[in-house]
Amino acid sequence: MSPTQHALFVALTLLASWLPAQTEGDEAHRLNAAGVKLFAAGDYAAAAQNFQDAVDRRDVQGRPPEPILIRNLVEALVGRGAREFEAGDLEAAAKTLLRARGLAPEDPKPRAWLAIVSMEQGFFRAAEDHVRDALRLDERCLLALEYQGFLLYRRERLEAALESWQKCLEIDPARQARLANVMTKVERELRVEATMRMVRSSHFRCKFSDEEDREIAKLLLDWLEEAWSSLGQIYRVYPRHPVTIILYRDREFSLATGAHSWVAGLFDGKIRVPVRNFAQRRREIRDTLFHEYTHFLITRLTKDCPVWLNEGLAQIGEGREIREVKAFLRNHAQAGTLVPLAQLSGSFADIGEGEAARLAYAESLSFCHYLEETLGIHRLVALLHALTPGTDPEVVFRQVLRRSLSQFEEAWVKQL
Repeated sequence: MSPTQHALFVALTLLASWLPAQTEGDEAHRLNAAGVKLFAAGDYAAAAQNFQDAVDRRDVQGRPPEPILIRNLVEALVGRGAREFEAGDLEAAAKTLLRARGLAPEDPKPRAWLAIVSMEQGFFRAAEDHVRDALRLDERCLLALEYQGFLLYRRERLEAALESWQKCLEIDPARQARLANVMTKVERELRVEATMRMVRSSHFRCKFSDEEDREIAKLLLDWLEEAWSSLGQIYRVYPRHPVTIILYRDREFSLATGAHSWVAGLFDGKIRVPVRNFAQRRREIRDTLFHEYTHFLITRLTKDCPVWLNEGLAQIGEGREIREVKAFLRNHAQAGTLVPLAQLSGSFADIGEGEAARLAYAESLSFCHYLEETLGIHRLVALLHALTPGTDPEVVFRQVLRRSLSQFEEAWVKQL
């Protein structure tokens, strides 16, 4: 059980125990008691329906519902909205949480969860409004403080983000387990980025260290605007809020990210690119931007994309040619040393820079290129939409593409 679910459960059981004695034996009491059991079992949708039925029963009787019934209903709706969010159904989650907010305008929890959902939808200003409202109602609302930190981080206010998370830890030291990694990451970034400058374009903002890099930053923004247009047409995603790119010199990239020095770039919510030897690496850096921006677009469509699909589409996005890997893959196919796609599940950056990494990237590119040639890129985009959290890629392939992943993989190997 997550900390949030546990808090909801405790609140609900306490509320249910306070039902007035005179309600014993009536239908509303029975519905409420059944709702409590459903909630304890994690069936928030059914629990909410029971509580709503209990409230409706009071209306039919011409009696106002006890406040506890409304509060139980709100708790169940928040649990249901959280579950819908975790399942990737953001529209349903927002609708459920708005209903909870309407029933309990003084309760910060629905507003805090609405902030989380709005962030995921890309509605950052709405998310900031929800967080602000939640903290106005309760300045110690842990969920609101936590996600205020993420919103501040997104706005490049790194110190303020750390302050918000530190407040969380002062109120609830047990939250250290879930915030320690992100706080360490931001502290590391702050040591490198605190004095960086910034330039902006219509859809991006670029941070850089030295004034001599200003023109490079402007050129990279031009390239990213090209990516915004060309890749946006493919994925049908046009971000309304600025995406951050950070340029690093020399050792800055490794110091800020912890990544290996050979990594050409990475995306972790922001696009991070080392620009050493820029004059000699112009084409490589441009390709890297398109690659990392493709990763960003994929995150707007799904949070559960198989690594091989993510990396394959990113290489297609950067314009990498399939002919570069054909002979290499053919040799591995003949030797029987291809890696099954299902085993390409971890970050490729963790593999290293040797033969294993080269094979992982080559297989991902070749297989995704095969799917694009066979089905068309828009079928692959439809596949991304269907990859909701917890779904089995094998099942999704059958539903969206009418053939199993293993069937496509077998056909791909044969044509190598």
